[in-house]
Formats: sequence, structure tokens, C-alpha cells
Amino acid sequence: MTVWINEFHYDNSGAADVGEFIELAGVAGTSLTGWSIVRYNGSTPSAATVYTSPGSISLSGITIPNLSNGFGVVSFSLPQDGLQNGGNDGFALVNAGGTVVELLSYEGVFTAATGTPAAGLSSTDVGVSETNSTPAGSSIHRIGTGNQASNFTWATTSDDSPGAVNTGQAFTGGGNAQVSINDVSIAEGNAGTSLLTFTVTRSATTGAFSVDFATANGSATTADNDYVATSGTLNFTAGGAATQTVSVTINGDVTPELTETFPIGLSNLVNTTETAELSDASGTGTITNDDIVTTKISAIQGTAFFSPVVAAEGITAYNQATATTVTVSAVVTAIDSFGSVAGFYLAEEISDWDNNPFTSEGIFVRTSSAT
Repeated sequence: MTVWINEFHYDNSGAADVGEFIELAGVAGTSLTGWSIVRYNGSTPSAATVYTSPGSISLSGITIPNLSNGFGVVSFSLPQDGLQNGGNDGFALVNAGGTVVELLSYEGVFTAATGTPAAGLSSTDVGVSETNSTPAGSSIHRIGTGNQASNFTWATTSDDSPGAVNTGQAFTGGGNAQVSINDVSIAEGNAGTSLLTFTVTRSATTGAFSVDFATANGSATTADNDYVATSGTLNFTAGGAATQTVSVTINGDVTPELTETFPIGLSNLVNTTETAELSDASGTGTITNDDIVTTKISAIQGTAFFSPVVAAEGITAYNQATATTVTVSAVVTAIDSFGSVAGFYLAEEISDWDNNPFTSEGIFVRTSSAT
């Protein structure tokens, strides 16, 4: 577990609760983009519902800082009554893939209601609680020594520390550094070469390891001269850079093609010190077509009852809508309207005719209003 719930405050003495917050801890450098905290009201323990205003707190744009031995914490302030004081309440930490990383509760256990992010999951009671006699400035936090949630235990404290490592808590060993490679894209270009650059990122820099990389053919291939295959090994050193790059040469041309992709994979991660692991070992390179791809009008019509363009989408009856887009090279020969129908006629140049009596080199394009 690279990120976990580390501290929170929900109830204190006085007419109103003050300083409510939830803090997360995890491996330094971990991006929380796409992650969220979802607060649950367990007044119905068998089907706990999500808070409103809002129920889900987005963590996008936040990266865990390095505060101690390759770990850090981030804290999120909540408004008054931002956390319920009743029994069986709690919150879920949900990662960018929609997986519930932790589902915690206090003063009892609940099961998340159907249709919520943690649907059907039962919470884990932290085992300690606050009351309306708890002094303001207190919190419930994790203490102990380790590099993952299971290494720590929950305790109460009269001195909260949002945004700082908890008193009585020590991080060790930099944790399991998560290693990933991103997806990138580039316009093909009409001539020469360009570089498509991937970034390999590790979430902590305290360890040392090597990892291999290699491209492979996809819809973009080396046989079609779309790109130049590459492979090799990256070496990350202890205390060194958090990222390294891999560049792939892309060949430009003026041949009309669809947008194409190829994969690049990471493999054979060998640790020298500490423990790193592959969390996203596959990147995708996208070569965006910048040449116009045209379709002949005869190919749009085809020789069957339905256009082969829409038949490929499963259109098997008249007057069914489709979002298929095609580009033609043709001349507008007439504009027409009759009744509620309006549009224009296109005809291809004679040099593009297929000389097939079962197809047409002209087509009527219907528009939503007079052209």
C-alpha cells in the first residue's frame, strides 16, 4: 500500500467542532491525481450512504512530498461538521482506478450502500474515538515504525499534526518505490524524423535498481517505417533523479494513414538496494496522422443495400443514425431543397471514378437546414 489514511479529527468539546481534517501518508512522489476521499454516514450501518456537499473530495493535482526517508503526508481541512460525530461513520480512500484502498470507520462498523464507491465493502473500525469532551486540537493518528499502513496502530493524541509526520511515528526504508511509464503522443510530420519521449518515474528515490525497456509493434510498425525500434536499460541510483526518459524516433511522411499506436514495456526490474516494483509497466506511443485520409464516394455507397461504412458499425435498417465521419475529395455540383429536406450534391472528379455500374461517383448530403 503506497498511500494510506494517517490522521483525522472529527469531534471535540464546545458548541462546534473545529479543525476537522483527514491526513494521508505515503511514498514521496506519488501523484494523487484521480484519487479521492469519500465520506460515509453510517446512520444505517447495513447500507451507509455518501455525504453530500460534497461526498467525494478530489485529490487531483496533489503529489506527496518527501518529509522523512522517502515518505510524506498531505492534509485536507474540512468545514465544521465535515465529519459526522455519530456511530458507524467513516471514509474511504479510492485510487485513480476506482479501487478502494482503505475503508475506515470509528465508533462502529458499516457496510457501504449499493451504488457508492465502496459498495458492499465493510469498514474497519480504527478502535479509538473522540467525544464531545475531547479537547479541541486533538486527533486520532497512526503511530509506530514502518513503511506501510499495517506497520502502524491507531491512537489518540491531544496535539494534532496535520501536514506533518505524527508524533510517535517513524518512516523507514523508503517503502516500495512504484515505477511507471507514461503514455505520449506526437504528430507524424511530413518529412524527416522527430522524437517521441516517454518518462519513467519512480515514487521514491532512496533505493537503487535497474529496469529494461523495449518497444514493440502495434498498429504502428517498423515494417511500415512508422518508427525506429529501441530497447535498453535504465539505471536509477540511490538519491538520484526521480525520472528518466526514453526517446523513440518517429519517421514523417505524406502517406495518408490512420492515427497509429505502438507499446513500450518495462521489464526485468532488478533491485540493488531496498525494494522497487513495477506499478505501470506499459506505455503507449501514439503517432497522430496529419495527412488527409479521403474515402471515395463509390466506397461510401458500395454495392449492397447499405453503405459498407455504416454496415461495419452494425447498421442494418434504414434511417438509423451513425456518427461515422468520412472525408471526400469532390465538387459541389448543386444545392437543393424539397419539402423538409435540404442539402447539396457532391461529385468526384472523373479521374477518381471506379467505372463500376453498381456504385455511384455522386452523393447527396442532407443538412439540417437550407444550404
